[in-house]
Amino acid sequence: MKLKRVKRAIFRLPLENVLYEGVAYSEPVMTCSEGKIVDHFFTYSINADAKRLSGILKRFGVCADGPELIYVEEPSRPEEESFPYEEEPTVTVEELEQYEAAYDAVHEFVGKESLEEAEKAALQTYVNLLQKVIYPGQKEQYRTIGKEFFDWADKNGASF
Repeated sequence: MKLKRVKRAIFRLPLENVLYEGVAYSEPVMTCSEGKIVDHFFTYSINADAKRLSGILKRFGVCADGPELIYVEEPSRPEEESFPYEEEPTVTVEELEQYEAAYDAVHEFVGKESLEEAEKAALQTYVNLLQKVIYPGQKEQYRTIGKEFFDWADKNGASF
């Protein structure tokens, strides 16, 4: 599954109460369950004047094949989880292209029990590039929406 296809799929789903003006959405974090790959996202807001990011406003999961909305969840108090950010992610066009290619590669074997060395290397590349494209302070939010993925990645030597 191509990253671009996954991101396009969310705009063909009934998410008007999730994706609306003034909110940003995360990069997807994928999991595989019962042969179905689900991409997990969260929404947040950015206050550029105050240099603050909100906590997770909503979480949602989609299966781009279809596409199909799997779930939407709203945490109890996201406004209390806001935090300052010192810097924005700085990535080059080349790094964004590498990130997209790494996502696409990992999407082919996500959740697989036993990985070959080349797959482990691709997984580590993806995790490293994901850390470059997100706000540095959002690591815990990504761990929250992608616990299953990051546990699997850690088990395969790819630390986030």
